[in-house]
Amino acid sequence: MTSPSGTRRASGAAVVIFLASALCARAAQDSATSALAATLKELRAASAKGAAGAPAIVAALKDPRPTVRAAAAQLLPAAKGAAAVADIAPLVDDREESVALSAAGVLVKLGGASTAEPIRRALASPSSRVRSQTAGYLGDARDARFVKELGGLLSDEVPGVRGNAIDALRAIGDPAAFPYFMAATGDKDEEIAVSAIEALVNLKDPRAAARLSAVSSSPSAKVRASVAHALPVLGHGTLEDAAFTRLVHDGTAEVRLGAATGLRDSPSPIGLPALKVLAGDSDPGVRRAAIQGLRDTPVPEAARELAKLARDTDPDVRASAVFALGARGAGDAADAVVALARDPDAKVRTAVASALGDFARPGDLKTLAILASDPMPPVRVVAVASIGRVGTEAAVPLLQAALGDADASVRRQAVPSLGQVGSAGALGVLRGLVATGDLEARVSAIDQLRDRKDRGAVQVLRKAAQDPAERVRSAAVRALEAIGG
Repeated sequence: MTSPSGTRRASGAAVVIFLASALCARAAQDSATSALAATLKELRAASAKGAAGAPAIVAALKDPRPTVRAAAAQLLPAAKGAAAVADIAPLVDDREESVALSAAGVLVKLGGASTAEPIRRALASPSSRVRSQTAGYLGDARDARFVKELGGLLSDEVPGVRGNAIDALRAIGDPAAFPYFMAATGDKDEEIAVSAIEALVNLKDPRAAARLSAVSSSPSAKVRASVAHALPVLGHGTLEDAAFTRLVHDGTAEVRLGAATGLRDSPSPIGLPALKVLAGDSDPGVRRAAIQGLRDTPVPEAARELAKLARDTDPDVRASAVFALGARGAGDAADAVVALARDPDAKVRTAVASALGDFARPGDLKTLAILASDPMPPVRVVAVASIGRVGTEAAVPLLQAALGDADASVRRQAVPSLGQVGSAGALGVLRGLVATGDLEARVSAIDQLRDRKDRGAVQVLRKAAQDPAERVRSAAVRALEAIGG
């Protein structure tokens, strides 16, 4: 019978043996790591020698260590140039994926007729990773030689391979990929199907419309949304198109949003009836997208629809509609915009201030003066900017008042707005600021006088060129050089 002390001795011996084995393994690993580092260093040195170092690198292509083979494949072109293809080509069949990938990547970069056959082997590799990454390399290189092979990968059993293949074909952009994209719209992976639809949109081939109409009944909302976006681009964004009409009335907001953004991205009078439907959608996001489409639709009726949306119950929708009216320069809707100057939502009031600047009607200065006294600084900033855009002498007192605003951002905006007015009164205020404003206002005022080449400011600027503040002096010197004073 073994005594307890004997058991302890046996256990202790086992621990010693285990530790000794671990230390030996660690030492062997450290030795292998050092040897690998030394070999890689030698290969880099050989590559730097050019043709003279090529034999050593070619020999390393058969090294038993994958890291060495992969490094040799990457370094050999520097020594042999295009002649390296024959040496590297066999490595696309290497048993180690990392080596095959290095070889494929180098061959794609080298290009040339001699690389075609080994690249095709890489695309047909039993390794899905090699197939997938080689497709990625070709897409990055925009290499159009392998459209047929990449199209074949769209039937690969691995979704990642199909995804990389379609991304590569999209990056290459060759119209020859059209039939492959058409087929891929039915892929069981919705992301791949969506990518195929987007690819067809990029090609803008009207033949795709019939196929997309068939896909419009897909059970995937993402696919339907993509089709809804695509059809207007292909000239089918009308309510006369049964598939598009169905998508405009789809039960999923994401799909209706796709239709609205499609009409936004391809504005046309024929899309106005659909935009009117979407402008009345129950989802505010869809209504906002429809507003963007109405903004760019070149018919007067679109502005009338926007004026209706300016009374929407959702403040974001109201603000979007007002901004859109301003962007259109829809002066006939200006009174509807003015009516929202006291809207309870600051976003809407900001939009009103911006739109009135777009309209640039002197008669709106009274409303802009109200907005320049708004409780919210962002509203006041935009109002002050718009006052400058109106640009009449009557704007000067309002901007002069803004120079005393409690918020620094409002005060800063008042200075360039005075410069934008550029009248005698505005320039007089700017000259006064050079001597009496705070540092930021003084520098900004000098810049405005410089931009307007105000010769009446020469004396003020000469004095500012002797100012104790370096920024003021520098700005004044630049201004005098520009004015010629």
